[in-house]
Amino acid sequence: MQPFNNRVISGFQAPVRLEPSTEGSLEISGRTPRFGDVSDTYDFDSDKDVRNVNDDFDGDDNDEDDDDDDDDDDDDDDDDDDDNEEDPNGGPENLRSACCGLAVYAKLLTNAFHYKKNPTFIRSSYDTGLAARPFTDPCISSVMPQDSTMSDVFELIAVICYYLLYLAVSIGQSVWWRLTGVQKQLLRTETEEGLDKCVHVLSIVARLRFPKVNHPRPWDFISSHKEFAHHRDLLSEHVTLYCVTSTHAYMVETPVDVDVYSSKTSPFMKRAQFDHAIRVMVVPLRHLYRLTDKLGDPGVPVSWINNSGRCGSTLLVQMLETVPGMRCLSEPDVTTNIALLSRSGQINERQTETLTRACVRYLCRAAPGVSRLAVKVRYTCVTEVDLMQKLFPEFRHVYLYRDLGNVMTSFYTFIHRDLAVRLLERVINGSSLSPVRSRVRSYLSAMIAWADCYDRSELVQVLAQGSFMGYSTAIICSNLAVFKNNLETGKTQGVPTLHYDELIRQPAVVASRLFEHLSIPTSHVEKALTALEKDSQAGDIASNIEHSSADRNGGGQRTSKVRTITAEDIDSMNAALKAMGLPDMTQRLNIPGNLMQEQ
Repeated sequence: MQPFNNRVISGFQAPVRLEPSTEGSLEISGRTPRFGDVSDTYDFDSDKDVRNVNDDFDGDDNDEDDDDDDDDDDDDDDDDDDDNEEDPNGGPENLRSACCGLAVYAKLLTNAFHYKKNPTFIRSSYDTGLAARPFTDPCISSVMPQDSTMSDVFELIAVICYYLLYLAVSIGQSVWWRLTGVQKQLLRTETEEGLDKCVHVLSIVARLRFPKVNHPRPWDFISSHKEFAHHRDLLSEHVTLYCVTSTHAYMVETPVDVDVYSSKTSPFMKRAQFDHAIRVMVVPLRHLYRLTDKLGDPGVPVSWINNSGRCGSTLLVQMLETVPGMRCLSEPDVTTNIALLSRSGQINERQTETLTRACVRYLCRAAPGVSRLAVKVRYTCVTEVDLMQKLFPEFRHVYLYRDLGNVMTSFYTFIHRDLAVRLLERVINGSSLSPVRSRVRSYLSAMIAWADCYDRSELVQVLAQGSFMGYSTAIICSNLAVFKNNLETGKTQGVPTLHYDELIRQPAVVASRLFEHLSIPTSHVEKALTALEKDSQAGDIASNIEHSSADRNGGGQRTSKVRTITAEDIDSMNAALKAMGLPDMTQRLNIPGNLMQEQ
């Protein structure tokens, strides 16, 4: 067998040879890269009026210096072809692309195993910055995101290994559980006779959420059978609702010394649950309904907070957290599960109503020392606000929002730290992997709040012709478009709105008015304002403040994976906003029902 450094892997055009450089990292020889070597940047102060979107960004607790921390990146203009622009050779080119893709991943795995066998090489490579060194191989670049580094490669390998392990464990468990009687008991839990042992308790052995920004799902954990328990065990203070499917609810148990509700643990409840869970508890929905019927509606005042995203809602939750007796649930993402299940047609209207009632009752169940509750849900859930008002008319609601230029540039910065998002973008914007593109488009389209309040056909056309950021804009802002239309037409009432700029401009005045609306004594406002002194999303991928210092090294050079926003990105985002009847990224957004104008 040839030594590793002399092995050759075939790609599109010519053999590629992996050679160690004098610094100990890998260099690629054998052909000229098709892209990735020429920096193609855009001046947002020229060409078009919208180019100054980055400069308009004013910074907040979530987003300080979002766009100033991005430097010039490589831009693959040649890879932004539409689905319809296929190679004249048709089938052979697709086969060629597939073969290249296999070669790429084989190369990545080979590299990883080489590093595994040579710790000295790993250490010297990391000492010289190999982990942050981008690949320039065009074959790798055709599959991986731009400026992919060794850390990206290791992350992707870990993801592949995790899901292969998840598949293997699932298959093995299906056989083993049949032999040991676990499967028989699982079937019994679905019946009335199985009520006493209806909760399947599993010990977590591995975990991974990919993408990191995604909502919780059952396959975030690989777990092994522990026991079957009574449904009253679900009422433990250390058991919380993680996610739901159309048939089951998934709870997680956390250690007694971990408070998943506290922002000191994590700014988001969903993240605290994922990071600290030690066991998963699975229960059929029929038994969850029985349990929550006994619990009944919340017995304490509940504030329900909807938002546009990237608008200070996490900051607001942490202001409310300072109120004595207040328990805050910052994005218990089971609410997102329900919204997406309903949106995709996996559950009908009646099932959505029943599941929503049960989950909210469970989330807001009584607890020692808790006299008030505040629940902040993700931007996706505002389409369900009418249902929430119907089921729980006593809840107090508020909707926080921000100008869409700031919302989208802030989203752009933090989601591009996620490898999965950058992989999806590579598929949508690139010319390779065309067989996969239609599936990715369908996956992204399923998360859009399709509605009759805007021209669907126009939005479909815009998305087909635009870039990945067009889809991102539609996923995020379609919810806002539906809510805004419902307010304007009178379908939705009793949900005051609050612009982020007002909260930052006069925090004491706005906080006092907000506390009055939520029936919270204004004597707590002064202490609540101390939340303004810190980064509300510290410790999470969503924090643009925390990551801003990591986006550049000591010499001021870019180290972040976040590429500079381009003219094409801006055009795609504005086109999607226009199709949904929303103002573009340079205009101010005004939504009816301003809290500060109410008497």
